[in-house]
Amino acid sequence: MKRLVNKRPICFAALFMGIGIFLTGMYEDAVWARVLFLAAALIFAGFVLIFKKARLLYIPIFFALGVLLLSGVIDVYKSTAVSSVKAEITGTISTEIASKNEHSYYFKIDNVTIDGEETGKQAFVVSGFLPNARAGDKVKIVGDVSTYDMGFRDFTSYGARGTKFYVKSRKIENVGQGVLSFDKRVLIKYKRLLYDNCDDMTSDTALALLFGDRFAIDSQYSHNVKDAGILHIFAVSGLHVGMLAAVTAFLARKLKKKKALYLLIVEIPLILYGWICGFGASVLRAIVMSTVFIVSGLTGRQRDSLNSLSLAAIIVLILNPTDMFTKGFHLSFAALLGLIVIVPRLTRKELSGVKKKVRDICATSVGVNVMLLPYMVGFFGEVQTLFVISNLIILPILPFIYTISLVISLFVMILPSCAVILNALSVVLFPIRFVAQAIGSLPISSVPVQAVDMFGLAYLLTIFIMSRYVFLPRIKKMALSLVVCAVCVAMIPVIPLL
Repeated sequence: MKRLVNKRPICFAALFMGIGIFLTGMYEDAVWARVLFLAAALIFAGFVLIFKKARLLYIPIFFALGVLLLSGVIDVYKSTAVSSVKAEITGTISTEIASKNEHSYYFKIDNVTIDGEETGKQAFVVSGFLPNARAGDKVKIVGDVSTYDMGFRDFTSYGARGTKFYVKSRKIENVGQGVLSFDKRVLIKYKRLLYDNCDDMTSDTALALLFGDRFAIDSQYSHNVKDAGILHIFAVSGLHVGMLAAVTAFLARKLKKKKALYLLIVEIPLILYGWICGFGASVLRAIVMSTVFIVSGLTGRQRDSLNSLSLAAIIVLILNPTDMFTKGFHLSFAALLGLIVIVPRLTRKELSGVKKKVRDICATSVGVNVMLLPYMVGFFGEVQTLFVISNLIILPILPFIYTISLVISLFVMILPSCAVILNALSVVLFPIRFVAQAIGSLPISSVPVQAVDMFGLAYLLTIFIMSRYVFLPRIKKMALSLVVCAVCVAMIPVIPLL
């Protein structure tokens, strides 16, 4: 434990910053709670200084930082809340217009203005009829508008970081070409080329794989992907950023440039890619970690995955503290924690006699899904059972699928006149569609499960305590795990009071 405290303070900084944000979110309307949290941080800092343990001062500092960051976001967000009937809303459509059925359509608009007042935010629009407009058009809407609840307790925090308003339209008028940011224009241009030249399922798969855009994906197809246990390939994360970084790093090495230029050649495409993908929590985490690993390699420093993950968490939460209350943040960081904590043990011991490529894929799939288990139960109420089979098929060929899809897409973006080449994506992406439909549609691919949140916490803490990052004899690890489980169970009656 001494090494964990002394040599990985950044891990505890991220942990206590996250705790500060989480507690503030649970008491979002209680000013007294924020004062209490800050007072507790101040008292702790006082004890640290009194007992001459200044090296632990970062703990109350980061805890207080988490409290202050989310407090500021909550106050600003609620000060601009809106609730209006038959308001006039204008904005530019920034997504494709999707449908649940022939009487229900939905899309998003950017640069929202409500009754003449500019908000600079995004709105989610629902309509009972198909609008005479498409992505990139400016529309004038008459409808009922309200501000989203911040969604802290159910982990659906939209507003402070993106879609702030919900609009139920009564009338929609197309008023011409709208104005969008460069990244949105690039994505819309690609979408138009894609849907004009490919079938809907191929287009949906390409958008989800390359940019993590699942906004208009068919609900049944999305359900099959999730049940097959390959939903992670549709969330732009370390897998995607890592493959892009590998390609750019290969090109940079061939150019044999200096270290600084090498870093620029690798990082600029990653940042542009992250920008187009919307800089979600998983994308930011992947870019930060890739940068840390590249810099470590260039400077000859030892790489530490746990520290890199913690640094990424700190940066993501400083930029967007409400990400703590989104499913994507937890799924992304938990998945990578599974790779860091569980996979090395599986490859060294439990699967040591298996052929290397099969061993690595099985270990990766098991490690990620074991860590994600409590989140899948908590967020979706089910557990995927055939994920190892799906990943054994997809993961070996995914780098080729991703790279070929990206190259074809970039080529067509540069030369739109060659858009017919996009038809090749139907063949390139076929394995993903096949696995999703063949495995995800099986009745046994997912099993419904219900569990208490504190059991999930006990499960995660036990995994970490039993890992190589806690330097205790095995018998003491087991005893500590039992104590943690007992405390979590004892807390079950208290949690509903939060």
